[in-house]
Amino acid sequence: MNAKWSNSESTIRPAEVDTQSSPTTVYLRKDIREVVREDTEGNTVNMYEYLEAAFTPIEYQAYVAEKQRSDIDYLAMMSDIDLEEE
Repeated sequence: MNAKWSNSESTIRPAEVDTQSSPTTVYLRKDIREVVREDTEGNTVNMYEYLEAAFTPIEYQAYVAEKQRSDIDYLAMMSDIDLEEE
């Protein structure tokens, strides 16, 4: 499952995994970075820019399972372990 990442920003540092703000959506966020901007009145404002993907809870579970399997396969390959032994 491929995530569709979009650029987002907030004045509050977001959680990397947000399961609380919506009963129907799980938000994943990555590459969170703090930037300082100037507002229209010349005041400095701390903002957070990040990439965000939205999933239903079922899609999120599938995404996590796929990612975990991919991580396991990578570690097995790097350790020269055959997971397909008969």
